[in-house]
Amino acid sequence: MEVCLTNLQGHIEAVYDVTIAYTNSDDHSGKRKTAPGMADFLLQSEPEIHLHAKRIPATELPTTSADIKTWLYGRFKEKDRLLRDFYSSDFDKQSFGSQCQKSDLSLRQTLPAVLFFGGLNALFALTKTGRQLYWRTALYGSLFGILWMRFS
Repeated sequence: MEVCLTNLQGHIEAVYDVTIAYTNSDDHSGKRKTAPGMADFLLQSEPEIHLHAKRIPATELPTTSADIKTWLYGRFKEKDRLLRDFYSSDFDKQSFGSQCQKSDLSLRQTLPAVLFFGGLNALFALTKTGRQLYWRTALYGSLFGILWMRFS
């Protein structure tokens, strides 16, 4: 994180500090279960994810190495406090204590995108030309990206 903040100074407008918590993530004895995977969310066996997001303008970010380390330590202390408070509350009352916005996406809303991107991935995976295009894009795109970041 320190390296990112140091190298991105002057190139970003803000940093977003995001903390994620999941409901039903302990076994009622206080022992945490493994964080759910994407399949758990798609199958709705883990229906709730809680996000706490804070936008920090670039003008408020520290600039020296020592100040960045102190600032990062403070951010992680805050994350620990948020998560401790979240998981210490009753299961039916777990939240970060801020405004909640529930997102209900139906299968009808997501199916077209899944089919479209699934079809594109199938073309890449199932055809010789697609596989060649995939590895060439990965190779040359990475090299181009490195050169772009180095000389821009």
